[in-house]
Amino acid sequence: DIERHAMTRTMQHAVALFAALALASVWHADAKCATTQTFKQLQPSQTGLGTDPFEVEWIATQNGKSKLFVVTEAGKVYSSNNEGASFTLINPNLRGADGDLPVLRVIYQPDYKSGHAKSEYIILQGCLAEVDTNGFERCTSKYHWASKDLGETWIQPCGLEDSGADCFKSPTTEAGGSIETTFRMDPSDPERLLVKLSRKACEDRDWMTSDGACGHDLYYSGDFGKSWINLTERSKHRIASFVDFDWAPSQADQKPGIMATVYEDLDHFASGGYGWDYNVHFVYSKDLFASPHEKLMKCGNAFEILNKDVYVAKVADCEEYHASADKDPSKFTGSQVSLQVSTDGGRKFNQACFPVSMDQNGYTIFDWNEDVAGPDFVVVDHDEEDEIERAAPIGNIYSSDASGQLYSLSMRRTIYLGGAVDFINVEGIPGVYFANQVAAGGGADPAAF
Repeated sequence: DIERHAMTRTMQHAVALFAALALASVWHADAKCATTQTFKQLQPSQTGLGTDPFEVEWIATQNGKSKLFVVTEAGKVYSSNNEGASFTLINPNLRGADGDLPVLRVIYQPDYKSGHAKSEYIILQGCLAEVDTNGFERCTSKYHWASKDLGETWIQPCGLEDSGADCFKSPTTEAGGSIETTFRMDPSDPERLLVKLSRKACEDRDWMTSDGACGHDLYYSGDFGKSWINLTERSKHRIASFVDFDWAPSQADQKPGIMATVYEDLDHFASGGYGWDYNVHFVYSKDLFASPHEKLMKCGNAFEILNKDVYVAKVADCEEYHASADKDPSKFTGSQVSLQVSTDGGRKFNQACFPVSMDQNGYTIFDWNEDVAGPDFVVVDHDEEDEIERAAPIGNIYSSDASGQLYSLSMRRTIYLGGAVDFINVEGIPGVYFANQVAAGGGADPAAF
């Protein structure tokens, strides 16, 4: 599960690698300085939203076109062409369910280095939250809206009366099931999309009781949502189920391929459990899985790509498990991971080495300097020997050397809540940071948090 947050005027890249992996990204759009050093007085935005904002996206293109989008907690979408001085409700222009279907988020093609959008393509992802028979809340909407001109005109969902040939088709229309992720645009071509779906079998049974029938498929569209291809079927079931996915860092000689964490065997998928798994592997395909994929890392359970660097959380005793005769997970630790780092787009990986002998449960990666390979800092959730510290929401901050392989301790016991770290840089003043630290012994008093 990948979560992204956007805010103007700052830049931050942080990644938490867990069984569920989260990414927080904040970027800044550079602007030319005015000839006189004066600034427009800020005024309160007259939104009239009627409910609290859930997501704010200020999208600016290279040609100077910009628009501010606000998604509210009620699923309404507002846009502003005048820097937030006034807003227009978009929902009445979105056909399907009489404009009352909630919108989950606005998706576009950010260029993190420049701060601008790479194109005017955007998608409004609909989400009608329903609780299935297993008690899980899923987005069941088959309605999603797209635009190639930053929302001046809208491509309506396929299947509606007079929707036309140029419509946006939901992959759930044919496959059933539910969309489990946001649509993800190819950074080099916004016409190319990926999205992960749970299978229709999951509506009646969960993955633990379905003997492998309830899994996840990855769908690809090469024509901006007009048609979709099931990549699990395209792989001829060399992949049993997808766990996570992303577009691989682009290579000079070809379009970007796909990196993913997957189950390759139906039996392993059916017997899998929560948390780290010896049978989830990190793979790469350059042809949409039509030919056998390349296994980049055995036991690579979670990954993230930042500034063309690739970070993978690998089960620490992977080799010992797969070298054993009976491969009984109960005989191995299985709860500890190691961080593997690639600074060449995934061709070669090195293990991150930390100067502490404690085991590692998870990581949050900060990469503010896009021109330097590897991370700036890594925050590690250690498996402390002290029982109270092990349960406390703390992590250690480590700084990276030039290789991204060796790290030195910068600060102990920073606030660390579910991968969110209370640590930030100061824009415009290189080398200055703020962090909150739990006092030594403070973990013994829950009120201290």
